[in-house]
Formats: sequence, C-alpha cells, structure tokens
Amino acid sequence: MKGTPAIIGGALVVLLLPILAVAAIAGAIIPAATSATTCADPAAAMPGTWRPPLVGSYTVTSQFGMRYHPVLHITKLHTGIDLVARADKTVVAAAAGTVKVSGYNGAYGNQVVIDNGGGIQTRYAHMASASPVSVGQKVAAGTRLGTQGATGYVTGAHLHFEVIKKGSPIDPKPFMASQGAPLNGGATSAASTRATAALATTASTKTRTISATRTDGQKVTLNNEQLTNAATIARIGRKVGAGDRGVVIALMAALQESVLRNLNYGDRDSLGLFQQRAGWGTTHQRRTPEYAARVFFGGPSGPNEGSPAGLLDKRGWKSMGLGQAAQAVQVSAFPTAYDKWEPVARAIIDAKGLGGATAAGDCVAGGSTYGQLQVATWNICLEFCGGGKLRPWRDRIPLIASAIKKAHPDVISLQETGHQKTQGAAIIKALAPTYKLAVYKRSKMVLFDPTKLSTTSASGKKLGSVKFVVEGKGGVAQVLRDLRTGKTVVVSSLHPIDGTQDARRLRYIKQAHHLVVGLQQKNPGSAIIHAGDLNSYIPGTGTKKKVAHFFTDRGYRTTEQIAKARTGQEYRSYNGGKAPRRGPRIDHVIVDPRATTVDTWRQILSTNRSDPESDHNMIAVTLTLSGTGMATQYAT
Repeated sequence: MKGTPAIIGGALVVLLLPILAVAAIAGAIIPAATSATTCADPAAAMPGTWRPPLVGSYTVTSQFGMRYHPVLHITKLHTGIDLVARADKTVVAAAAGTVKVSGYNGAYGNQVVIDNGGGIQTRYAHMASASPVSVGQKVAAGTRLGTQGATGYVTGAHLHFEVIKKGSPIDPKPFMASQGAPLNGGATSAASTRATAALATTASTKTRTISATRTDGQKVTLNNEQLTNAATIARIGRKVGAGDRGVVIALMAALQESVLRNLNYGDRDSLGLFQQRAGWGTTHQRRTPEYAARVFFGGPSGPNEGSPAGLLDKRGWKSMGLGQAAQAVQVSAFPTAYDKWEPVARAIIDAKGLGGATAAGDCVAGGSTYGQLQVATWNICLEFCGGGKLRPWRDRIPLIASAIKKAHPDVISLQETGHQKTQGAAIIKALAPTYKLAVYKRSKMVLFDPTKLSTTSASGKKLGSVKFVVEGKGGVAQVLRDLRTGKTVVVSSLHPIDGTQDARRLRYIKQAHHLVVGLQQKNPGSAIIHAGDLNSYIPGTGTKKKVAHFFTDRGYRTTEQIAKARTGQEYRSYNGGKAPRRGPRIDHVIVDPRATTVDTWRQILSTNRSDPESDHNMIAVTLTLSGTGMATQYAT
C-alpha cells in the first residue's frame, strides 16, 4: 500500500486580558475556566414534550460539525442538522416556548428562533416563506412554523434545525434523542445505521452519483459501486466502534488508495479498496470489502489481532490529524496524500446519511481536525536564562521539544530561541521531522507541521514571509497554507522590548503589524494570527497599555478572552526554580474574532514545577477560521 466583557478602567480591558491574582477582578473580566472539551452537550431532559421539527418522514443530509460550506466555499462549523422532507414539508415547533425571532436573515433565509426555556433555544431556517408566528408569541410543540424551503445560503430545499444551549450551538442529534425525539427520519424511516445498509443494498439498482471537490481543487464524481463500498466501510466502522471520525479516516484512506474501487491490481502485491499487501490477508480476503474494512479498523475484534495494526490499534489515533491517522495505518510513501480527500469523505457521509455514530471518547480527542488550526506560542528562554535561573539550555532542549510534540500544535511561534547556529539550530533539530522551520530572525521563529501545513501554494509557489528588527528586537511572520482546506493564515512570532518603555514597545508592534498586513494583502482571505511574548498586559502597571490600545482599536482580541473553553488559567509564568507566578499574562495569541473562532485556549504548565523547561508557559489554542481574513488595515 502506499458575552461582552466588563470594562474596567476603560476600553483597554477588552484586549490583552489579565488573569489577576485578585479573584474579584479576574472574575469580572473572564468567565470561569471551563473544560477543553468541545463536544456537544446533550443536556438533561427538558420539561415538556419534544418532537421532530418536520411532520412527515425525512432524510438527514448534513450533520452538525465542521464541514466545507457548499455556498461560501470555506470550512466552518455547521451549527445544526439539515433535514429534507420526503412528502409533507410542514415545519413545526420541536417543543413549547416563546418566539424570539421570526423573519428573514441573509444566511438563514426565512427563520424562526424559539426560546424553549432552561437555556435552550431552537432555530428553524431556510423556510419557503415568512412564518405565520410572531415575536413574543407562545407556541406549543407541533405548532406550524412554515414550510421547508430554499431561502438564504442553500444549494437545495431543506430545513436547517439548530439547538442552542446558553448561546452556543450544540449537536441536535444527541440532544433530541435525550428528549425522546430522535432525529431518525420520522415515522417511515429507520435510524441512520439502517439508512447506511439501505444505501448498500439499493445503490446497485438505482443510478446515484456524488460529486465533491478535493482540497487541491480537483472535482471527483463517485458512482454506485464506489458508494456501495463507502457504505460498507461506514457500516463496519460503526460496528467496531470507530465513530464518525474513524469512518472519515477510513474513507479518506480508501479514496486515496483506490478511489473506493475494489481493485484486483496494485503496486507489487497490493489489492482491494485499501491496497492492502499480502500481510493483511489472502488475495480473496483483501478483495472482499467487508474484510478489507475490518482489518483497516482492526481493534479487539479485528481479524489480524493487531498485526498488522489497524486504526483502533494505533495509540492516540483520535488525537492525530485525519490524514495523519490514515497514514499511521497505511504507511504510504506519500504521507500527506490523504488529507486532500477529506471534503469528499464528508460529502459522502452528508449526502448519503452515513454519519450519526460517535465512538466513545470522540468528543475529547485532541489534535486539529478539518477546518481547525492549532497554534501555540512559547518563550523558551534559551537566550537570556543563564546565571542559574534555569538549567543550561542544552539540558532543557530535549524537555522543550518533548513538551511541544506532546501538545502537537500545527504551528508554533517561539521566542528567545537563541543564536541561529547554536541554540536555534539545536531546537530545530530536536523538533525535526515533526516540525519544519518556516522563518527565523534574531531568536524568533515559526515552525509548522508539514503533514498539515505548507509554505507554498497549491501550484508550488513560495508563500511570503517577513523578518524585521525594530527597537533592537527581531520578529518574523510566515504565510502558511492548510493542506486540508487550502486556506491560508499569516502567523507571527513577536517579542518587543520589556520594561517601562511603552512607546518603544508600541513602535515595534505597529511596524510588525504593518508588515503582517502587507503579507495578508498579498494573500487575500488570510487570517492574521499574532503570537508571542508581547511584554504587555492589563491593567498591570500603567506603562504597558499602549499595545493593548493598538490591537483593540483594530478589532483584535486575545484568544484567552474569547475562547469557548479554557484550561490552565491559574498562573502567569515561572520564576526560575520557584513556584509559578500568579498575575497578568504577557504571552498571547491574538486574532480578529470576525475572521476566527477560538474553540479552546490552554496554558500548559511544566510537569516539573520546581525545575521547568522555561520561565514562561506554553499557550496553545484551537482556532476555526470562520470567514475571510478581516484584519483592519494598518494605521499609525
């Protein structure tokens, strides 16, 4: 095989958010730390009767979660579930409540939002015409809201149904199931697992095709045979407990290896859907789709008992990137080839109802997935931490590299990496081949995971970077292309002057931002991600506020402030061999929230707090690039 933050002391509080030792102040600025888990919360059973939002039977055509938007052509969170009525297209209230919204929205078209109480709201979108219900009206479960339609951002008629808990969308499927109203297709439909089986048995008798576009722009059309094989893979994956994530990985692998065709030939002795070699089974077994899928997934019920190891046998597969997990099983000579197939795999699942099952633990899996980007920043103090403050830099480099690899960001911004030919070269070597250097200047560097990101365009042209020195301090920025989605980002590594000279610090930041915006203008649609030790916080002393003003005025926010979930907020940084210090932070990842959603924020403390890797903590964030890069233009 191959909510708006409180304003304390003026608008400055909005940006470089302090985590103050004084709990009362900290609580006024930042919500309490929450779990890093981003999976849906089905919630406890709500009062009253719940029912599906369509009167008749229907098909689920798109699940909740990250997907490539068919109209906007960007990767973003699909905040609900799409249902297509088979006959009766009447849309009704899923539960009793009060109408909060009834009208037209550009994206949602004709929509209704109902407050169902208990912090739960439901949305019904893309209806054919304006709803007969009005804002403030009390409705009962089953009250007619309208008719399924195709208004707003759609490619076809359907009902987009959302469940919103305390202001954030959650997966409607487990929620509705917990209320006794599973979204299983209505009275005449079976659950999604039976829909999968139906696809497998009927695809050969009906003319069906699916067309989708890979991340490299190539359009792919799949026929009956290929969709039947996809249904087999999905059925086996769900049976062995791989969940939707595992099914997507398997489909990506089979798409790359055979384009879902059961081939009787291949490289050397490779055969079948996954182009498995002789060690995976006999010729007949490898050309039997059910067997090929079973050995790909492996696990406790796998035919090969873990040798060769299938997906479920691979330790940490849920925290790997999807393509990375496929490669872990396939061990291809082209390790990054699988990622381009993710939109096609998801299109198969969305169009044919193959989703709907989640493996235990899927919701807590780490690692970035399609449409997400994990970014970390760390001042590793290889340059100015001598004199017994920390252990010698040579002793700390293996520990630093281990911590970075454990966190496994897609891109990391490092400061105080030392001279390029000594300390800098040592940390680059320690991180290779997991990470590759993108750009370096005066101890600032940006490194990236080459299985997920690239410094070249799809046509092979080098993307831009900048290096600069301002006020005696270096800085860098690099344009990176996500190999999975094709989107580009501009990531910086910044470290302005410390101390009370705020004017000099501001000059550094202004020039850095000017250069970064210049890169963005050459790569339209790129999101800007500023990262580094900014030596700035709020309120702190009165000498470190100008940088905050600069970013706030341009619409930027710290990721800590706007993250949906945060962990590790307790401390600021280390102080040599002493305990971690509390107080406001100076290490930040800063984004434009109009272009970027912050899913999680983590401050990662050393495992040995009496002998840490650095006197700073690593900050790691998971981002979703939710729109075009909207960073405000540079202004003095």
